[in-house]
Amino acid sequence: MPDALPTHSDPFHALKDEFRHHLETFYAGLKLAPPYESVEKAVRTLTTLVHALPKEAQVRILSDPTQRWQMFQRAFDASGLAKKH
Repeated sequence: MPDALPTHSDPFHALKDEFRHHLETFYAGLKLAPPYESVEKAVRTLTTLVHALPKEAQVRILSDPTQRWQMFQRAFDASGLAKKH
């Protein structure tokens, strides 16, 4: 039997897109082009941090804006983007 196509998208895809959007907005506010490699590294860092959490914590991050922002800040710091500015 062939593999079935997923019926829903990766729930973390929206989280990564939201983080990427916030980073682009941040750089637009600085009137700078985003350092794309560094932004992608920050998104990968976010993914690593979230996937390292227990499932319950992952669900909370997806549903709680405050926890999402805390995770975004952790990824921003851990990726090294914070040191560039």
